[in-house]
Amino acid sequence: MTVVRSFRLHSSANEGKHAQVAALLPRWQAGLGRAQSEAVAIFFTTGKLPRWIDAKTWGGGLSQRQWDSVVAQAIAAHRSWLGSCENEFRRIVARSALSAACKRDLFYLNKAHAWHAPATGERVAISGKSSIPAEVLRLARRIFKQARTRVRHPDLRRARTMVMDGKIAAVETSEREHADYWVRISTLRAGKPVRIPLHAHRAFLERLATPDARLASHCQVRVAEDGTVTYRLAVHTPVARPREGGRTVGVDWGLSTLLATSDGHLRGRGFLARLRAYDDRLQPLAAALQRNGIKLGNSRRYRALVNDIREFVTNETNRCLNRIAADPAISTLAVERLDLRGMVRQGQLSRRMRRLITVAGRGAVRAKLDSLREDTGLSTVEVNPAHTSRECDGCGYTHPGNRRTQDIFRCRFCGKTVHADIGGARTILGRSQLERHWLDRPRGHILTALDNDFQARWGLRFADVVQRRNTMVPRVAPAPAASAAEANAHPRVA
Repeated sequence: MTVVRSFRLHSSANEGKHAQVAALLPRWQAGLGRAQSEAVAIFFTTGKLPRWIDAKTWGGGLSQRQWDSVVAQAIAAHRSWLGSCENEFRRIVARSALSAACKRDLFYLNKAHAWHAPATGERVAISGKSSIPAEVLRLARRIFKQARTRVRHPDLRRARTMVMDGKIAAVETSEREHADYWVRISTLRAGKPVRIPLHAHRAFLERLATPDARLASHCQVRVAEDGTVTYRLAVHTPVARPREGGRTVGVDWGLSTLLATSDGHLRGRGFLARLRAYDDRLQPLAAALQRNGIKLGNSRRYRALVNDIREFVTNETNRCLNRIAADPAISTLAVERLDLRGMVRQGQLSRRMRRLITVAGRGAVRAKLDSLREDTGLSTVEVNPAHTSRECDGCGYTHPGNRRTQDIFRCRFCGKTVHADIGGARTILGRSQLERHWLDRPRGHILTALDNDFQARWGLRFADVVQRRNTMVPRVAPAPAASAAEANAHPRVA
């Protein structure tokens, strides 16, 4: 398997060349919309995504080779959307109360993307050797419809990126000092391509210098709303082998400190202060634009500020995770399933900033964890974050009063005191080691399970656990009711 990474390269082409490339965008967008409509119609009719769409009769000012690139981009985008629907379908089924046999059939159908397979008779053939009951297919279609409402379908008519393959965007290595690479792009004028000079930077060259790396024979061209044209080249590299024999480190996400690790490290301590500084600039600017009747998206200054915020979140996330990945003794990261909505509410940020951070942060973390897995072999284990900030990693007691302040955690049962974020990271690590990740269980069920474990470990009645959880009881020493063997059966993370 290979990994594809794209890099934006600076271009020194003149404005005339950029204008000829940008002139392709309106026709490209129209073609993407048409290809998307035909692909969706074929999918819901036959149950399968087409491998190709014939565009020979489209016309519209583009050559046949350009239409081929448009069709390939539209089908790839729809295939990516179906992959997101598959993940959401799996989560819905896993959290349901359906029988094990029904879930097994649904998972198999979901993996085959056969939600709209033709239904004839009492059983529906999914592959040449297996079939499922027709009523399961009807249930799968209802679940898939629900999943589609949660996964936003892209409108390719508004896409501003053109993915051009080697037929219309040939990448050539430069033999002169004027540029490092040249991209020969076909334009609206038949037989009159433009040559775009590109200049490589260190990150691109380092990626290209890795063993077995190769430069992709296509170019991504993006035309911004203000007419700025940017170019990206892609590099194929092999997937790194998973790290073996190393230790697992728990990671807890936050705002005052971006992330804390179970081995006691705090990364990104100035994250919240920087976000508040950005918020102090964002709110007055948005209010001034609204008073003057200017849409926020039409303001170049507002778009630039939002882009700065997103880049800061991405760069800070990458920097902190790179510090962890630099330790070769770490083979796995135990992380909480990320949901920044609850954290940003505690940061005293504006609603607009909270929404921006939620979207940008989630995307940055997921992209970086995937990148570390593919590039360095660092594995990731997800656990449910419910009550990790309230659970003591020493004795297992869960109570809202355990967390005294944003930074201080002191258990009301055993008295253990630790930095709150580090304690949360250790709790996440403990859950990953117990193979009890609880990804598909609601918060109430998890709290009941934690109380049951605490009761069994320390020999308390369930009523005593409930009383400690619901009342402000003073700190007491652990009751010596459990034997040493029982206590050691629940591993602690120091």
